Amino acid sequence: LIPFVMVCLQLQVPTVALGPALLVIQRETGLDGVAAGALTSIPVLCFAVLTPVASRIVGKIGVTRAMTLASLAVGAGVVLRSAGPVPALFAGSVVLGAAIAVVNIAIPTLVTRRYRHRALLMNGIQTASTNIGSAVSAAVSAPLVALLGWQLGLGVWSIASFVAAAVWWVSTRAERERAAFEAAAEVAASAALASAEAEPAG
Repeated sequence: LIPFVMVCLQLQVPTVALGPALLVIQRETGLDGVAAGALTSIPVLCFAVLTPVASRIVGKIGVTRAMTLASLAVGAGVVLRSAGPVPALFAGSVVLGAAIAVVNIAIPTLVTRRYRHRALLMNGIQTASTNIGSAVSAAVSAPLVALLGWQLGLGVWSIASFVAAAVWWVSTRAERERAAFEAAAEVAASAALASAEAEPAG
């Protein structure tokens, strides 16, 4: 349960943390109001545009791997966004927005498959965790930016995503090993069947 909560906690942190830092970013980078508005809208646009792609990604690589890789990508997007130059601001926002879209698809899929008998509870935990993460980042972002500057003040939030990815990956080790064993057994059984069919009768 804790790994699930950690993934949900970090989900909206990078987007919410940007708001209190936006005026500082505009002042130091020269972004005008239109560009700043576009910057804050990128994650929402990514979710709207990339949801079909995110669904295919989750279906192709599996929920466990998708949540791990997407959480890592959120952290990487935060780091890139905090690199400094204006192009990095937008590129990082696109990366983390796309990654959040994947996690937003992976979580309901996970709840449906693994927690279907506790779906309401898990959906409530997801909502509460996401709201807590958003509230903390909204409250702490401005003081962090004032203390550390906007680049480091926003960049530190990548830690939440990297930790969530690591904890989730470790917690699902048994599941991955079981899936690998089942896949290997299936391949071995198919090979044995093919070999038996290839032998001449009698």
